[in-house]
Amino acid sequence: MAADRIVDLGDALRTVLNDLRASADEKAIAVVFQANTGDKFPILGNTEAIYILFRNLVDNAIRYGPTDSAVSLTLTQQQNNWLITITDEGSGIPVGDQDKVFDRFHRRTKADTYGTGLGLSIVKGVVNLHRGKISIQQRDDHSGLCVQVLLPVCRRETLPKETSDLAILYSDEGPVTTSLVAEH
Repeated sequence: MAADRIVDLGDALRTVLNDLRASADEKAIAVVFQANTGDKFPILGNTEAIYILFRNLVDNAIRYGPTDSAVSLTLTQQQNNWLITITDEGSGIPVGDQDKVFDRFHRRTKADTYGTGLGLSIVKGVVNLHRGKISIQQRDDHSGLCVQVLLPVCRRETLPKETSDLAILYSDEGPVTTSLVAEH
């Protein structure tokens, strides 16, 4: 099972955004991260795997987004899950290819000059490992792609018995956290 420790999704996303800031700046892409449910976003998981999940998704949004565009990330709670939504202003993925992009070595066209076709299959594997779900769809205004990931919220009752109460801090505050990573 992937659940070897408590991972804060907000911290993982901030780390990825800091690591990819130069790529976004190079293309003059504004990257905005907004979290609406408080300060801590705990799951039971594998820190490195969660980092890879977010890094692949955000890197794709930046890589396939046009210059002078925006990438938006939101982190909210939806019942017993954290909902991570990543939207970009790229060309999107045709409906017929949306399920195929999770297959190993799948590349949509010869125009996809980057990578090996493994990124989204790795993403799918990490999501499955953490008992989550992932979906891809065109944005409502058809101006890019929207990727949504659901991962189960870590609750005190789901923690292993040996976990200290101090190992995780919960925030009871309402919607507050908004951080702007890069804006042009």
